[in-house]
Amino acid sequence: MTADLTTELERRRLELDDRRLTTIKALADIPGIDVDGDPTGEFFLLADISGTYGRTLAGQTITSAEVFAELLLAEANVAVVPGADFAAPNHVRISYTVPPARLAEALTRVADFVARLGKDVG
Repeated sequence: MTADLTTELERRRLELDDRRLTTIKALADIPGIDVDGDPTGEFFLLADISGTYGRTLAGQTITSAEVFAELLLAEANVAVVPGADFAAPNHVRISYTVPPARLAEALTRVADFVARLGKDVG
């Protein structure tokens, strides 16, 4: 029984690590978003979105992680958590615990959202 549990835990750990790496790579390809270092913790990472500050969409200018998170939810239907509560005010917290297909869709929506920034005349 212990061997079965160990095998299952390792399988799950590898799955989460694959999602983590997928998330890091996808975010690295989005201008204005940076992942600090090589996050290896828990089930989420913090992404610096300060590179999007000053850009606009739907008549709103991104001035903080809070505004970024609100606009991302409203315009792309993707939820992230502003990093201020995690001592990272210019960051958003992104979870990668969702199924791979759903994660891929969310990351595509984030990329599309950022690509649209600054193009809206409001």
